[in-house]
Amino acid sequence: MVFVALLLSIIGILEIWTINPTLAQKQLVFLIFSIFLGYFIYLKFKFAYIEMLFFPLLIITFFLLFSVHFLGNDINRWIDLKFFYFQPFELTKLVFPFFFFIYNP
Repeated sequence: MVFVALLLSIIGILEIWTINPTLAQKQLVFLIFSIFLGYFIYLKFKFAYIEMLFFPLLIITFFLLFSVHFLGNDINRWIDLKFFYFQPFELTKLVFPFFFFIYNP
């Protein structure tokens, strides 16, 4: 799975390179940084710790996704926290891969 993500990232950077090489260099730096950060997290954190935090994060994510209907900004689905806007779906993109990783049959 890591290979597929890396391959898609490289293809994306090559596509950006055809449009704007400066922006592609910036994306490449972020890709390299994220690979090192991901490897560091992989080495330092135990899987049991992540699994312990998963269920509360899943509950919070569902609550935030549901609360958008009441606290959301009309059709945009952003929650106004007075000092910044938050879109709960961004948290969902982080939590759901762990769901499939932990509850893999």
